[in-house]
Amino acid sequence: MCPSNRAEGMEHRKTNKTNRQQPPNGVLTFDIMSSREKRNIPSYIRNLTITINKKYQSILFTPFVVTLGDEFQGVLSDRSQVFQIFLEVQKIIPIYAGVGMGEVESLKETPAPQMTGEAFVRSRKALNQAKEMKRTFMVSTGVDYLDTSVNALAFAAQFIRSKQSKRQMQVSDRFILDPEMPQWQLADELKISRPTVSKILKYGGFDTLDEIRLAIQRILSTSIIDPNGAD
Repeated sequence: MCPSNRAEGMEHRKTNKTNRQQPPNGVLTFDIMSSREKRNIPSYIRNLTITINKKYQSILFTPFVVTLGDEFQGVLSDRSQVFQIFLEVQKIIPIYAGVGMGEVESLKETPAPQMTGEAFVRSRKALNQAKEMKRTFMVSTGVDYLDTSVNALAFAAQFIRSKQSKRQMQVSDRFILDPEMPQWQLADELKISRPTVSKILKYGGFDTLDEIRLAIQRILSTSIIDPNGAD
């Protein structure tokens, strides 16, 4: 075989090898709560994934797709944003979320359900723990103290939301997901006064929820997370 043909053959084999993607990849798996009580779940999830994939396209390694009847999963190239996407989905429908950090093995353009790797194992582990413990969001990074910190913060956010009125939840969700929105704009949309919006934010725990969101982003963006760390 001439050198050029041998080089082409080596390159062909190289491109077909499994691609081991190191963090910052995060696998996010959702499971809809009480899905048996809801109708047309597969169609509903497909429409939801289309919305999420379009909004967060720039930070997705692979788009969210349906994995089981009431579950959907995606891989993020920016692991710090997993809680932000969770908040986006949570405002639409009650869900459990399990996040796994670590190595992802895939061929180019492989859908998430066909991928393998430690991040997927950890995502499933976190989702199962969330359902067992009645938590809405849990992570498994391979670093115990980071898991403890993030999961405690997420549980605090869950507790605050459980104490909010429907209006407080509506207002705080809008500002957490769109922090640049002027208060007067939301006041106009809801047909209430701007001082009322400020009061709702103050007594609805918005500042604390936003601090939790930012803290989780900072923790999950740390370089301490090791894809080969022990669980």
